[in-house]
Amino acid sequence: MVAILSSIFAADVYDTREDQLRARFVYALIATIMVLSITIGPIGVDQGLIFSPILPVGVFILGIVVYGLVRLKLLAIASWLLVVASIGFIIANNIGDGSVGNLTIVLSIFVLVMSGFLLRVWGLTVVAIGGLFQLLLFPIVQESSTEFLDRVPVAVAYLAITALVYAYTRFIEASRLTGQDIESVERLKLAEVTAQVTQQASTRQSLNVALNNTLKLILDNYPTIYHTQVFLIDDKGIQAKLQASTGDVGQTLLAREHSLAVGSLSVIGQTTFTGEAVVAISGDKDSVHRINELLPETSLEAAFPLRVEDDIIGALDLQSKVLTDLSENDRLTFQSIANSLSLAIDSIRQFEDAKMRLEENQRLAEQTRTALREVERLNQRLIGRAWADYVDGVGDNLGFTVNFEADETSPYSDWTPTLADAISTKNLVQANHVIAIPLRVRGQVIGAMEFELNENQDFTPEDLEFVSEVSERFGLAVENTRLVEESQRTAQRETLINQITSNFQSSQTVEATLAEAARSLNEVLNTDKVKIRLGLPESAKNGHHDGNGKDV
Repeated sequence: MVAILSSIFAADVYDTREDQLRARFVYALIATIMVLSITIGPIGVDQGLIFSPILPVGVFILGIVVYGLVRLKLLAIASWLLVVASIGFIIANNIGDGSVGNLTIVLSIFVLVMSGFLLRVWGLTVVAIGGLFQLLLFPIVQESSTEFLDRVPVAVAYLAITALVYAYTRFIEASRLTGQDIESVERLKLAEVTAQVTQQASTRQSLNVALNNTLKLILDNYPTIYHTQVFLIDDKGIQAKLQASTGDVGQTLLAREHSLAVGSLSVIGQTTFTGEAVVAISGDKDSVHRINELLPETSLEAAFPLRVEDDIIGALDLQSKVLTDLSENDRLTFQSIANSLSLAIDSIRQFEDAKMRLEENQRLAEQTRTALREVERLNQRLIGRAWADYVDGVGDNLGFTVNFEADETSPYSDWTPTLADAISTKNLVQANHVIAIPLRVRGQVIGAMEFELNENQDFTPEDLEFVSEVSERFGLAVENTRLVEESQRTAQRETLINQITSNFQSSQTVEATLAEAARSLNEVLNTDKVKIRLGLPESAKNGHHDGNGKDV
């Protein structure tokens, strides 16, 4: 039945609660007028209270028209039509009847109040003029001064009621404006709070600092809340762990590592499970509020989900000593703060993750650089050792002097001071008309070369740069040559070993194998004698010895 009436007298098409209330008031008026016109209208015509039977029919038609206008969202037109038509019907009835009775005065007062509610000052002015017209017109038309004087107190009373209705209308308007001012202040406060909460993500604060600042903002701006805290769901999605809390109680709970299971019978458990705000009253047997011995004064606990896209990451928990419920505006306000906090948490987490990845990358890069330096150092040592062995192997035949004036090339094994300085300093050395530059292979100095200039000859910076580059290329070239020679020697050694091994395999007896081994080694090593003995000495048969001749 309620659903049917709500469908017939629908007021949800209007945006504001004030318009919805006026629409319902108009629905109630026209329903009452139409019912009265059908039921009481004929009786009023029979008893002479209504001048003409056309009036009830007109009232019924008026109700249908006004109903249609209200349904079409033309509430202002419907209200004016209802008020003007009502006062018009009353005046028409009075003119037709030739008198103004008590019923007319009562109806006029009712229409006066109705106009003040629906149309405020303008409607009230129109109805007041119409009412005075009814009260004072007939004595003037009938030229009855006595009746006119009798109507004056009624007119004064009518004006007094008009003044009261006007004052009440102004009071309602002032209350509405005050409510709008309060709502504007609340919206401004909410905007400031959410802006400060969101701005924390750009100040590169840590997560705990941002959460604590947000909780302090809530306490400072909403005095009905006395304890606030934030729970964040762990990586497994099983527990909602307390991340930030206010006051000494909050520090105690944090020290306990307080947490609640997602989906548990608690405000936090239900909010983090369903993703919906939960408001619970302490002491209500059907409430999911779990009494905390550290917060015994809580009368209301409300939790609002922290959401990032479709994922629930935690909950904002608010507790009050004085509230027993939250209005719809309060719920929207705190959910808006929770949404802003969710964005801040997500931004801070992304920044901290990026910072950790950057630090990890820097650590890995430093490890790589250290490893490369170590590899480079080892390469230099190996190259230095390889060249030292190579020089020892070839003797003093790796130095040459080229005299271009005499077109002579001769071996040179001494070290001039400039050559020695170039190798020791690992830098270009210039003394008088002599320039020496070190030869490097992958950073390792393997030698040096020296230039003697004419007395009138100078090296320009471009010449020095050219010589440096040539020395680097020369170092690589001789290194490649050394590696080729080493590869050739290794190949020759492998060939010789394979040849000796094949000779071993051609022998038919052990004695023949020993003899072939001695002969082959003698050819390779050019020794005077080769001794090979199979078996073990007597001392080795009884036990083995350590390096000092002692049994182990």
